[in-house]
Amino acid sequence: MNVLLLILGVLVLLFPNSFQLVTAIVMILIVVLSFIINNKICINDYLLFWWLTLSCFFIFYISISEINIQDKIELILKYTFFPFLWLAIGTYLKENYKEEYLIKALVIFSFVSFFLVLALYYLMLMGYNFVELFFKDPNIDNQYGLGFTLHVYGNMLFFAAGIIIIIPVLNSRLFEFFYVFMFIIVALISARTALLVSLSLGIIFLQLYYIYEKRYGMPLIYILILVLLFFGLSFYTSNYLNYNLIDYFQQGSLEKFKSFGGKERTAQSGLMIQKIINNPWGIGFNNIGIIMNEEKEYKYEVLILATLLRYGLLVFTLIGFSLLPIIKTITNFRKINSYKMFWVLGFVFIIVFSFTNPYLESFFFQWMFFIPLVFLIDQK
Repeated sequence: MNVLLLILGVLVLLFPNSFQLVTAIVMILIVVLSFIINNKICINDYLLFWWLTLSCFFIFYISISEINIQDKIELILKYTFFPFLWLAIGTYLKENYKEEYLIKALVIFSFVSFFLVLALYYLMLMGYNFVELFFKDPNIDNQYGLGFTLHVYGNMLFFAAGIIIIIPVLNSRLFEFFYVFMFIIVALISARTALLVSLSLGIIFLQLYYIYEKRYGMPLIYILILVLLFFGLSFYTSNYLNYNLIDYFQQGSLEKFKSFGGKERTAQSGLMIQKIINNPWGIGFNNIGIIMNEEKEYKYEVLILATLLRYGLLVFTLIGFSLLPIIKTITNFRKINSYKMFWVLGFVFIIVFSFTNPYLESFFFQWMFFIPLVFLIDQK
């Protein structure tokens, strides 16, 4: 079982979207083995009932949608089958492993992912096309000189929120500084607005955590070094890579941030809100007039609004019940430990960034939603 879990970690955290069939098979094997070991699937009663109820609604709305049968089967699997697998896997992890060890394992995986991005970026610059064997559609966007496209950045949104808050638990200021520095480099290479914003918020939460724990926070010299490194990197890229970081922030990230992720997403949002007002009970997976994906015309990047549009207010409210354990944890803030803070922040961040990215529609990213739920609710 340990080997299967390690393989799943590598596939999901380092190579998401690259080996989908293998990932699905490994997930199924883990759940089957956990059933054999425990003689039952020990999912929390509340989460199991919540999943069953939503699955019935999901299957109904997907079934009435005007899409082909292959897409319907794919959507039913993504919205019902894989969430069940993640709930079962999360339950097994919670019952058989210490929470501290799991979070440290995620720290290690995130650190490895930084080096992986840097290595792949170098190989892409050198023209080694075999990178495409491990990552689907890797690309370097030259509009601003950088913009290395990889799916692994989706996991980093969670890491930025949750793992940076857990760094102090490791009791290593040097590792903390090196971790943040590596994260900044990877975020700049990605040129992803969401990742840059999440990293900035993560660093702010790190400082707030220090204040709450009555510690002094990241030393001023560390902050000054990070600022100097940023401007040094900006000077280097401007002169040797024809890439201006400051220009990117002014013309790229800031514009996207002010326009809620870009003009296309703003247009999507406006049209979806209009459709929701006209039909608050849901319209299923049907095209609303804006095509963002030629192969799957029903897919939209603003996932929160898309979910409300597809399933309606009733189902959207039922989905919202998943937030109850999060709210309960936050209201008991004085009793919350740093491990629970890790799950809360990661969960909240991935929900917030679902307004601009449909990560949770991909089963290999769904761990960021369902595993925190398992760890934040009392097991029965």
